Order: sequence, then structure tokens, then C-alpha cells
Amino acid sequence: MDIGGSAATELHIKVDPRGAVHGISRVNRSLNSLKAKALEANSATKLLQKALAFASVTVFFTSASREAALFDKSLREVSTLVKVASFDLGKLTEATKAQSIAFGSTPTEQMKAAYSIISAGAASASQAIDILTYSNKLAVGGVTTIEKAADGLTSVLNAFGDAAGGAAHTSDVFFEAMKAGKTTIEELAFSIGLVAPTAELAGISMEGLFSSLSTLTKYGVRTKIATTQIKQMIANIIKPSEEALKLSERLGIEFSTSGLKAAGGLSQFLDIIQKKTGGSIEMMSKLFGSVEGLAAAGLLAGRGAKEFAKTLKVMRTAAGSTDVAFEKMKGSFFAFKQIAAVAKSAAISFGEALNNLLVPPISFLIENLDSSIRVAKMAGVAMVSYYAAFKLGKILAATREIIALEIALGASGKASALFSFSIKRATMAVRL
Repeated sequence: MDIGGSAATELHIKVDPRGAVHGISRVNRSLNSLKAKALEANSATKLLQKALAFASVTVFFTSASREAALFDKSLREVSTLVKVASFDLGKLTEATKAQSIAFGSTPTEQMKAAYSIISAGAASASQAIDILTYSNKLAVGGVTTIEKAADGLTSVLNAFGDAAGGAAHTSDVFFEAMKAGKTTIEELAFSIGLVAPTAELAGISMEGLFSSLSTLTKYGVRTKIATTQIKQMIANIIKPSEEALKLSERLGIEFSTSGLKAAGGLSQFLDIIQKKTGGSIEMMSKLFGSVEGLAAAGLLAGRGAKEFAKTLKVMRTAAGSTDVAFEKMKGSFFAFKQIAAVAKSAAISFGEALNNLLVPPISFLIENLDSSIRVAKMAGVAMVSYYAAFKLGKILAATREIIALEIALGASGKASALFSFSIKRATMAVRL
């Protein structure tokens, strides 16, 4: 082609595809390598998932078996306290499982509390369950453990008997004492047993005892110290000194348990003493010979008298206080505890079924321990013998191979020497 009379120039481009093909091959190899690594990683992930799943199942089985074993242990401990023929352990077992869910605890905790209740004297499953129910409500409403609540309730019920008015009323009095005073259910449960029998002996009502204890704590006396002071005050009334008797006779006071009962209770008795002595500390100290007794009587008859009487009135009409407190505690946290209790109860049921399968063969092995050991030894000897025979067979086979190789090498060596000798002779013949 001519452009402007000039000769046209042709450009030839030659493309060599080998470089591109090589590059693509390298990319493919890299992709294949990456794919292989991804498959390996996926395989490792699946293996890890299986291992984790196996570990989780193992942990669940072990935990369920252990929880069931602990519950069974607590049930057997209870069985040592009762006549199995007349005490309905089945009813108690079902109740502890049901109450664990209702009150957000565990069946084992419930059974341990039941043990404490039965140990304290509950004569039937129904009675034990009734006390357990209010122990649970008192524990939740009063923020303490079931065992501590049960310990407090049974101490008071045993001390005052039918006069206590049953587990429900006793629980309400506990709660009112906590509300009116500066104390806790746990502190009351721990200390009340130190003074309750003495108070009942003197003719002081359960409500009178708790009211006096609550009043002292409200004025700053620690619960345990308050119980000691009240106990000493009651002891001074039960067994007055000669000096106290002479003074009380001069003042016209029947300073005795009979006078206390005739007055209508501790509050009224102390009110009479306050009026007769005019609040004189000197006279009060002669009536109540101990420092602890004087401290309690002086406060309850003096500046704490109105609080004492008011608290006593509330306690005499207390009804449903524990139930109200329990209902107030049923929030989201309590619901989560109930969910956990359902899971724990289900795990125990599963563990019981699992243990029923495992225990018989384990028991058989233990009962026949000597035979089991002999069998194990025989099995061990047999395994060692088999292993030794297996290894010896391999050693003999290897020895035979070595011998054969040596023979072969020997024959080969002779042939090689004969061949070398023939070459030498031929070389010499050529030279000649």
C-alpha cells in the first residue's frame, strides 16, 4: 500500500503462548495446593468437632452418674434414721425432687435438709415434707440455705412442741423477728436453740422469746449475745438469789416462773418489775444478779419496752409473712435457678438409670475381687506370652532371612572370584 508515494511498512507480531501456559499451570498448582490444605483443615475441624462432642458426652455421663450417686448417698443416710417398713421413703424422694424445682435448689440439698428434719424428730414422711416446705420458703424469703432454715425451725418446734403452732406459724414468727430487729434468719436459726428450751421451761411463749430477741438486736445487741443475755435473765427468774427473793417480797413481786406465768408473759412481768422498782438500776441488779441478765431485763423493761410490746403483738397475729416474702423473691434470678434445678433433676434421673446398669457388674467384681485379680493376672500373662511369641517369631524369621542372605552373598563372592581369575588368565594369554 502506498501512502503519499512512500512504501508501506508491515509489522508482524508473534505471540509465544508458552509463558502464559506456564503461568496458568503455576496458578492451577497453587489453587490445587490451597484446595488440598482447605480439605485438610476441614478434615481436622470435623475431627475436632467429633472429639469435642465425645468429650461433652463423656462429661455429661460422668456428671449425671456422680449427681445420682450423691443423691442416692443422701437418701441412704436418711434411711438409717427411720424404719423403712413404716416410713414412706418413696414419698419423701419424690417430694425432694419436686421441691428442688419449686424452690430452685437440687434434690441432694433437699434430701440433706430432710435428713436434718428427720434427725430432729419428724416421725413421718408427711411431717418431714411439711417442715421441709416451710424451710424452703423461709430460706428463699430470708436469704439463707435450706439446711440452716430447717435447723432453726426444728430447734423451735422441738422446744415449744404444739405451742409453737406448727411449721407455718413458726416460720412466720422467724420472719417477723428478722423484720422487726437488726438480725438475719441465719443468725436467728444459729442462736435460737441456745435459749428456746430454757424459755419454754420458764413458761415464756415462742412469740415472747422472739420478740425479746428481736428488740435487743434492734438496739444494737448482736444476735448471739442477745440470746445469752435473755438466757441469763430467764435463769435469774427460774432460780432467784436470796437477795432477789427478799427484795421481791418487800416490793410485792412474785419473782418466779409462777409469777411470770401469772402476769401473762414476759412483757407483762417485766412491766410489773419496772413499775415496782421505779426503774431503779440498783434494785434491778439485785433481782437479776448476772450482768447479762440485767442488761436484757433493763432494756426490755425500760426504753425498749414499747418496741417489745409492739413486736409481740405483731407476732401473735403473724400469718402468711413467709409466703409473702417468698412470692416477692420469685423474679428472673429465681426463674433461672428453677431452670437449673430442672436440668439437675433430669441429670439425676438419667444418672440413676446409668448407675443401675453399671453398679451390678462393678459390685460383682468387688465381691469376687480375689477371683478378678487372678483372672486379670492370667490374662496379663497370656498377653505377655502372646506378645513374646509374636516377637520371637519375627526374630526367627529375620534370622532365617539373614542366613539366607549370607549364603547368597557367599555364593556370589565365589562366583565373583572365579570370574576375576578367568579374566586374569585371559589377559595373561593375550600378553603372551
